[in-house]
Amino acid sequence: MADGILKVGTITTSSGSGTITLGQSGETITIPSGATITNSGTATGFGSDNTPAFLVRKSSTQDVSDASNVQVTFDTEVIDTDNAFASNTFTVPSGEGGKYLISCQLTMYSSSATTLEYATVIIYKNDANFVNAQWSAYNNPGFYQAPCLTNIMDLSAGDTLKVYTYIDVSSGTPKVLGESARFATWFQGFKLIGI
Repeated sequence: MADGILKVGTITTSSGSGTITLGQSGETITIPSGATITNSGTATGFGSDNTPAFLVRKSSTQDVSDASNVQVTFDTEVIDTDNAFASNTFTVPSGEGGKYLISCQLTMYSSSATTLEYATVIIYKNDANFVNAQWSAYNNPGFYQAPCLTNIMDLSAGDTLKVYTYIDVSSGTPKVLGESARFATWFQGFKLIGI
């Protein structure tokens, strides 16, 4: 058939079921400006979702050493689309490198009132300090703080992410609090699509 315009109202297979193929490998199918694609069935292979994705929380309080980098533990998985979070570590799955939006919040506390002087939430990439958020009040120490950190990270398959904290108190025991009506400690991330 020569090049031209095919005008039809409905295209179906001759048997009424099966697969209809438009174009072949190497060709481009163009939807002109002003046209609309309406889908009433199941769409597959169009775009992507923001996975891998994970969200983990802490339900129990964790005592940490004063003035030391300590890994934070998480005991509740809320989302783990690719089974990529284990042993308090997110590992980028094979074939899923790219840009990720990563964020976390730690609620920190001193067992002695108004002695919390310095609090940091740290994301480690491949066991090295990559990015952190700090709260400091050496001249006016507090009781609770909840630093939050968000960052876009370039990650490759096999890269690992962990959360650490550094808390300095003038007395008492520093703690990372678990989930309650007032406090939240969480770690989450997902792959960004299209950038």
